[in-house]
Amino acid sequence: FKGVAKIEDKYFASIQEAINAAQTGDEVVLLQDITLTEADCVAGADRNVLVDVAGKDIILDMNEKKISVTHMDEFTNDYIVAVIRVADGAGLTVTGNGTIEVNVLAENPDIAYMFWKRGTTGHLTVLNGTFRMNDAADSMVYTNGNEIVFIKGGNWTLDAYGTRGNREPWIFNVAGAGDNHVLVTGGTFN
Repeated sequence: FKGVAKIEDKYFASIQEAINAAQTGDEVVLLQDITLTEADCVAGADRNVLVDVAGKDIILDMNEKKISVTHMDEFTNDYIVAVIRVADGAGLTVTGNGTIEVNVLAENPDIAYMFWKRGTTGHLTVLNGTFRMNDAADSMVYTNGNEIVFIKGGNWTLDAYGTRGNREPWIFNVAGAGDNHVLVTGGTFN
């Protein structure tokens, strides 16, 4: 066992440990399929998130690996706001044709977003991959910034798309000023 993720020739026991060690410009490479649970919530984050990118602009090379999240019953503390949060001012580019799969098996979905680009500066750029949620409390991708989320590819599936009274959950949800919150130039969507 060398590690779950690496930066160049340095190995880390978790994806969050690698992200914490990364500097702007680094590429974090996922080395094996992983399963994240409520126990993986990032300590010190201001909301419950499973992976947190803050204070840097990095690349996540999924390396054709899979991140799985399964919610079987009510979480013991507050719900998970995001599987991956990119903090205000931070940047994340996702590549490597990996998969992120979220299965909510509880009656009330307690996972709000797959990706949350928080704030109005920085970026979330998705180049490729497979992204699937069977249900969400809100959306697959949420942002409140303008022109900071770029979807350039990937296969996106939200099984419960538009099934609730206000037509949520959505693939994309945005808030804030501006007209170009999420710029989509590629990909397929349910």
